[in-house]
Amino acid sequence: INRDEDPTNNATDYWAELTQDVVSGVVRIPIIHSSIFQVSAFGAFGGSNTTLNFHTPTQDGQYTRKDTTGWLAAPFSSYGASVAIGYKVVYFFVEGGLESNKIVGLKEFGNVNGSVTDIDLSGSFINIGLMFTGVPVTSR
Repeated sequence: INRDEDPTNNATDYWAELTQDVVSGVVRIPIIHSSIFQVSAFGAFGGSNTTLNFHTPTQDGQYTRKDTTGWLAAPFSSYGASVAIGYKVVYFFVEGGLESNKIVGLKEFGNVNGSVTDIDLSGSFINIGLMFTGVPVTSR
């Protein structure tokens, strides 16, 4: 039996999609701050809503952890440090850290033949980008 995926054939159409909305508040503590170089530490805490949709030849369903009132259902936190090089208000930064993002208490919907109890998305991360520190305001 050949089990290569063929989306036009329902018997061999496999896919999965994980979506997550995260909202968090971030506290950033400057360690070194000059006009061309910055180093800071940060921590964040918030929450998430997560959905895993999937389709196999025998299953078509989803596991989800969402708050029914529109708030966030699972806790989320991260911490780390960043280094930035730039001038005055525009900096190129590299940021890295660890995040805790474990979703437990998933609910099943649809045709589900198994039992997924949790999804652990925790781990390390790196962000690279541009940082705009704001427009300086002066008064006379």
